[in-house]
Parts: sequence; structure tokens; C-alpha cells
Amino acid sequence: MLTLGEYNRITSNSKSIKYKASISLLWESGCRICEILTLKIKEIAMEDNSMILGVSGKTADRVIFIIGDSIAYLGEYL
Repeated sequence: MLTLGEYNRITSNSKSIKYKASISLLWESGCRICEILTLKIKEIAMEDNSMILGVSGKTADRVIFIIGDSIAYLGEYL
């Protein structure tokens, strides 16, 4: 588990927007790595200040609301 300081260091030192988006999504959503890696573009709904993810988990499908850095990182990456 990462601390807030570790999360900030990783995202600020990463040169790849792909890695920033991935780390931010993991941090802000609480999803498992496999849930983020198997996420499809059609399962992401982006608004101005929020994002909705439809993830298929180990036990069930669920909807996750995101507000934070992930929106900007993922928007830049896509």
C-alpha cells in the first residue's frame, strides 16, 4: 500500500503519461491491477470534473466514480 507521499513522488517523477494515468486510477479507485489493465475505453465515461468507470471485478461488475488527478492524466493519455 502506498502512502500519499509515495503516490505524489511516483506521479511527479514519472515521465510517461500512461504510467501516471495507471497509478492515479489505481490510487483513486481502489481497483485491482487486473481491473485497470482490462478496462476498455467504452467502459469509461468522462465528464468535465468527474469520470465513471465500469469495471469487471473478481466477484462482480461495479461502477466507480472518480474525481481527481486521474481525469486529467487519462484525458491526456487517450
